[in-house]
Amino acid sequence: RFLRRLIFYHGRTNYLRITEMIFYLFFKNIVFTIVHFLYAFSNLSSGQTILDDWFISFYNTLFTMGPLIVRASVDQDLIPSDPEIVNRLYPFIYKESKDHQIFTKGAFFINYSKGFSYGIVNFYLTSYSYESMINLNGDTMDLWFLAVNLFTNILTVQIIDSL
Repeated sequence: RFLRRLIFYHGRTNYLRITEMIFYLFFKNIVFTIVHFLYAFSNLSSGQTILDDWFISFYNTLFTMGPLIVRASVDQDLIPSDPEIVNRLYPFIYKESKDHQIFTKGAFFINYSKGFSYGIVNFYLTSYSYESMINLNGDTMDLWFLAVNLFTNILTVQIIDSL
């Protein structure tokens, strides 16, 4: 009696959530990694990282966990409390899940390209715009200032993209 609803509604909902989670995990790690990769070329592969060790350590655990938890707990495209609408949509739900229209190679490539381009734009825009900045004492901005701004931009891009 409950098998149809379990397979079509809950199975589809979990399929959508897992697909979005996989896309988001690849996106956020690509944006984060590209910044390190480009910085390695700009400092002639000296081994110095652009971001502080605390930023790197807490990146996956604290800073990017919030959007995943919120999305997983409140995301519903069909309202399960309205069984009439869900019953009418079962053929479409089945076709969408059967044809694998959501988790495709094209969607993955688009998401990967988006993360790659966000990382490149973030690194070059931030590093070149702050390169010429001078504070009140006449000193140019240091690596810590650049790192904090890069990390803030990475988190801002990811939060905006996850909404």
